[in-house]
Amino acid sequence: MSEAIVYPLLFSPVKIGPKTLRNRIFFTSHGMAMPVGGVIGERYHNYLVERAKGGVAAVVTMSAPVHPSSAGSPTTMNLWREEMLPEYARLSEDLHRYDTIGLVMLWHQGHIGSSRYNRYPLSAPSAIAAPGGDELPKALDQAEIEDIIEYYARCARIAWQGGMDGVQVQTSADYLLGSFLSPFLNRRQDQYGGSLENRMRVVVQILEAIRREVGPDFIVGLRTTASHQMPDGQGWQLTETKEFVRRLCAAHLIDFVDVIVGSYYNVGALMPLYNLKRGLAQDEAAEVRESSSVPVGTTGRIVDPDFAQRILAEGKADLIGLARPLIADPEWANKARHGRAEDIRLCMSCNQGCRAPVYIGRAGGCVVNPAASYESTLGLGTVKPAATVKKVLVVGGGPGGLEAARQAAERGHQVTLWEKNRQLGGAWRYVSETERFAEFGNMTKYLIRQVEKLAVQIELGREATAEAILAGNFEAVILATGAQPDRRGSSTGLESKIKGLDQPHVMVSREIFTRPDRPKNKEAKTILFDAVGSYESVGIAVALVEQAATLEILTPATTFAPASLGASGDTGSIYAWLFRHGAEITPMSDLTEIGPDYVTYRHVFTGAANRIENVEEVVVIFGNLPEDRLYSDLEGKVKELHRIGDCLAPRSAQIAIVDGNRVGREL
Repeated sequence: MSEAIVYPLLFSPVKIGPKTLRNRIFFTSHGMAMPVGGVIGERYHNYLVERAKGGVAAVVTMSAPVHPSSAGSPTTMNLWREEMLPEYARLSEDLHRYDTIGLVMLWHQGHIGSSRYNRYPLSAPSAIAAPGGDELPKALDQAEIEDIIEYYARCARIAWQGGMDGVQVQTSADYLLGSFLSPFLNRRQDQYGGSLENRMRVVVQILEAIRREVGPDFIVGLRTTASHQMPDGQGWQLTETKEFVRRLCAAHLIDFVDVIVGSYYNVGALMPLYNLKRGLAQDEAAEVRESSSVPVGTTGRIVDPDFAQRILAEGKADLIGLARPLIADPEWANKARHGRAEDIRLCMSCNQGCRAPVYIGRAGGCVVNPAASYESTLGLGTVKPAATVKKVLVVGGGPGGLEAARQAAERGHQVTLWEKNRQLGGAWRYVSETERFAEFGNMTKYLIRQVEKLAVQIELGREATAEAILAGNFEAVILATGAQPDRRGSSTGLESKIKGLDQPHVMVSREIFTRPDRPKNKEAKTILFDAVGSYESVGIAVALVEQAATLEILTPATTFAPASLGASGDTGSIYAWLFRHGAEITPMSDLTEIGPDYVTYRHVFTGAANRIENVEEVVVIFGNLPEDRLYSDLEGKVKELHRIGDCLAPRSAQIAIVDGNRVGREL
């Protein structure tokens, strides 16, 4: 008897040019800074193949440079190199083993980026700098354009000879080809500027050159932007996108098109955060589909299979593109196919694990998936049953403790979890209970569901003491007791520099969720002094605003939480949201005194003193201190004793989960 398919449209085949995909799910192009030496490398290879194992029909490699003038950091691939041939051969063989096709994204950065890596000037159709860019690009001349066209064809030929199934030409956003398409960025007066026919000419010539270089069984696809979403309606618009695609289809130059929205003038849409709508480009894809005779894909915050199925059912797209959801759970497709959607580790669209490290040149990962970018050691099939089943106690039901319990139970251990509160989730649950960060609760919901399925014995409201633990005769104890907010600032060196910290209207971070005796006069000001700049600080600020506080944020930094927000791409949306709700941010400010209804602070560079009146409550964030007393009490008395997460050293939720995963595997 055949297996019933839960999402029949999502798992129906679709023909893409000369190939037939087994389902409608493809792993879209995105950078994770994993390649080494200009080629794919072992780590990136394993990362891509993992998603094929997980059931996707197609994998698209990262946007990688087609020409030396586009070569970026050492953690990308140089697609024009013959050294790519054996890399492609191995990758395609491994992808085909799982009935998955492999496509190579062909990309030129254009005016986005920097010349510091390759020492070539940035390239563009016209000499217009990128938004926020500090380099004026060189307007390409005819010979340079022809050279780049040849390189596109060369890169496609190498991919074809290497055994890959196709290429996808990147014309989206305002990279080089997207800039040629844009009437705002393309001011040329020659055959490549002016009318749509002229602006799309270089794309047509590239596609024609590629077709001449590859065989008839090779897919040639396109990624394009429906709209650059620039201020005042400038730039590339949906009406031109539809005509652009119609013309390419009529000329039989493309086999499919993948539609996104946004540009570096609206960068948030390129890697959309939790605050943007689901299916960000689905309506635009539906419009493009009306003009297209080839399959149309869409992507952008398609987190769960129910939503993906609905897009297909409504006729908005033929293909569903996923990147971050498959980083979070490479088995997304297989779980959906086999009716296990509730077991999918849902993406939070936070960008903290995937985008943030890449932003500073390190390999990307995932907050919720500790195996992301570590597939060879932590990926699918690497969890082994325990040689000896042990009686294990996990103390603490935050993200780290839940992951440790999950991993240990999955390996066959007999696991008990004690949590002193009446709810699981640890400190993470406070921020995830805010309206703005509600999707952050996906992480703990998944972990709680898994430990319940694995029959972990969960005891809520259970205060752990050394005596109770020892009386339980546990063979292994994992302490995931977290951390407590630093009340005095000892971890920042500020404990002797701020007067008035002991007053009743002064709170530390999470007390805003738990103190019933908080002041109630919302006409007065709430001061948040943030000495850390962590994402916890951002969550506290958001929670205070949602609680209707009239908020002013003081921070010694030049801006509020610059590292955390900048790396995840959340600066603009958080600042806009805070300002819309009346919050103020006063940077470069050191808190000096808290009075009964005022605070004083000084400018960190000039030393100028300032005072804020009508203050009702003050929230201070100095970071957290490990809650590790139990470790001292149990050390030497338990056969296997482990500390994980914040009780080992206060860090991020992502690292707490990594700790829990590691210890759960080691038991």
